[in-house]
Amino acid sequence: MPNYPFLVLCVLMVVPVFAAGVLRRDLVIHMARMALISLPFAFTEFMFYPDYWDPPFLFDAAEKFGFGLEDFLFVAALGAMSIGLFPALARRQLQRFKPQATPQAFLKIVLLAGLALLAAAIGWAAGFPAIYTIVVIMIAIPSVVLLASRSDLWRYACMNGATSLIAYAAACMALELILPGTFERYWHTDKLLNVFVGPLPVEELLYGFSAGFAAAVIYPYAFALEFGGCRGIT
Repeated sequence: MPNYPFLVLCVLMVVPVFAAGVLRRDLVIHMARMALISLPFAFTEFMFYPDYWDPPFLFDAAEKFGFGLEDFLFVAALGAMSIGLFPALARRQLQRFKPQATPQAFLKIVLLAGLALLAAAIGWAAGFPAIYTIVVIMIAIPSVVLLASRSDLWRYACMNGATSLIAYAAACMALELILPGTFERYWHTDKLLNVFVGPLPVEELLYGFSAGFAAAVIYPYAFALEFGGCRGIT
């Protein structure tokens, strides 16, 4: 019976999400929204498989369709973690920054997500490694937002990125402990930087940071929120 390291990683990613939800019930709605917003990015798996990595997928879905069930689980868990874990640990509240109608928030999300997916597709078609393309997009688009209208989010983006990096690295290390040799076997970095921090490719660490950086900007920007104090919150 084959191991399914990607599925195991998805399960491990749920742990910090669950912990954040238990610690802070007010963050559950934000984590749920971010999980839903992240789902379209599951379809980008074909850009990564099998050049960047080729773990076994349930039902051989990645080989047949270019993506699998694990992709949806992963992006949902990463999205939820990236908007919930830092506020839970730092005792910060996602509170109203300014009045905004719900349709406006939806339009911002659609435009930004569409721009990100288009840029990823263009980068992939041009032959750039998908992992670097995604990392650059997750830093560049939020940075434009920060420079244009939400400079108040700079420090939270950096702190959220660091929190996401640590949590994601911890999940990856746990995966390596459960299934030793996973990263050496299934990740193909010989044509990339080929630099490792312990057993983890540096590209995965960059990915973890950039996911947190992006979430701390895009989500508050779209929904007109800010990171405020946490007085009296359960």
